[in-house]
Amino acid sequence: DMADGRMPLAYAHFVQILVDTFLVATPIAKYASLGIFSVLMIGILTLFFHGLLILAKVFLDPLDNEDYCEGCTYLDLPVLIRESNASSKRWIDG
Repeated sequence: DMADGRMPLAYAHFVQILVDTFLVATPIAKYASLGIFSVLMIGILTLFFHGLLILAKVFLDPLDNEDYCEGCTYLDLPVLIRESNASSKRWIDG
C-alpha cells in the first residue's frame, strides 16, 4: 500500500499553520528593533519560508499523487535511484 509509509496529513497542515503564524508575527515582533526595514525583512522571509514549505510538500509526496503544487519539478525517483546506483558501481570499480 502506497499510503503506509507516508506522513499524516495533520502533520503537513500543522507545519503550514506554524509557517503562516511565524510570517504574520515576525514583522510585529521585529518592528521595535528594525523599524520600517521589518517590511523588507518579511518579504525576504516569506520568499524563503514559502519555498521551503513547497519543497517539504514535494518531498512529502515525491510522485505527485496528491498534486500539492502545480508547476513544481517532478522528482523521477527511479532515475535518481539508477543514477546513484551507477555512480556507486563506478566508484567501487575505480
